[in-house]
Amino acid sequence: MKGEAVASSSLLAQLRELGNGQLWVIRLQGNFGDRLLWLGLENLLRHSGLPFKVTAHDQIDRIRPKPEDTVYIHGGGDWVPFWHGAPARVLQTLVALHRGPIVIGPSSFTTRPEHLDRTLVAPLRRAVGHVTVFCRERPSYEAVAETVGDLARVALDHDTALNLTRQDLLDLGEPVGRTGRYPLYGLRSDVERRPTGPCRTLRMPVDPTKYCTSFEDWVRLHAGAESIVTNRLHSAVCGAILGLPTTLLPNSYHKSRGVWEHSLRQRGVQWAETLAPDWLGQVEERMGISRYWRQSRKLQRLVAPLRFGPRRS
Repeated sequence: MKGEAVASSSLLAQLRELGNGQLWVIRLQGNFGDRLLWLGLENLLRHSGLPFKVTAHDQIDRIRPKPEDTVYIHGGGDWVPFWHGAPARVLQTLVALHRGPIVIGPSSFTTRPEHLDRTLVAPLRRAVGHVTVFCRERPSYEAVAETVGDLARVALDHDTALNLTRQDLLDLGEPVGRTGRYPLYGLRSDVERRPTGPCRTLRMPVDPTKYCTSFEDWVRLHAGAESIVTNRLHSAVCGAILGLPTTLLPNSYHKSRGVWEHSLRQRGVQWAETLAPDWLGQVEERMGISRYWRQSRKLQRLVAPLRFGPRRS
C-alpha cells in the first residue's frame, strides 16, 4: 500500500518494544468493516518495517511461537456477548501454548463484568507471558482496566483502519463514473441496530455490509458518495478517510459513540442521535413501506443500483 498514515502510534510503539523475536499476527474473520481494520493493520506494520507472519484464527494450534516471540490478536468488536467470541477463544488457546508476550489489538469490549470475567480475565489468569490489551474507545478502556487489574497492561489507541489513507481506499475500489453522485444512507440491519428514526425509501437506505457483493464493491459504494449518514462504524471510518461529509449514528452499545469521541470527531465526522425529522419517512413507516424496503434484499438489489451504479463482485 502507498499510505503512510500512522494513527495507531501507541500500538506501534508497543510492538516495536516487544520486537526481540518473531511477530505472529492472528487474523480473524469478519465483514467488510473488519477487512478495513485488517488492511489498516497491514499498512501500519509495513510502514514500521516490522517483519510478521499471518495465521488464521482457526489454525493457531499449528504455530509454535518461541518465548521471545510476540503474538498479536487482531482487534475488532467481537468481545461482546451477541457476536461470535472468536478473539476470546483465540486468547484461551494462546495462553496454553505460548509463554511469551501477547498483544490484543484495538478493540471494543462489553462493559459487563461477568462477560469480561469469563472471556478475558479467566484466560489472563493462566497467561505466563506479558499481555497488553488495547481498546479503541474510552468506555471499553475503563471497563477492561477496572476488571483485569494487574493481570494485563491496558492501553487506549485508535481503530487500526485509520492507518489507511484516501489513496489506499481509492486504489481498492475506484468508483464507477464520477464521485459525489449520491448521499449514502448506510443503516445496519443486524443485532447492533438501534432505531434511527424514519428514512424515506427515496433515499434508498441500505446496509452496506449486506448490500455489497465484495469488499471492493463496499469501498466503491462509499467512494462514490457525496455524503454519508450511517450507524455502521466502518462506513463512518471510510467516510472520514475519504474526506466526505459524514454523520455517525449510535449502534446498540457504546462502540460507535466511543470511537467517535476518541478518533472520528477530530477527523470532522459529525454525531447525531437520530436521523433528521422526515415527514415522508414517517408516513412511509406508518404504511409499512419503509419496513418492506428494509426487509426486501431482492427489491434493494433491483432498484438501488439505479442510484449507486452497478454492483461488482
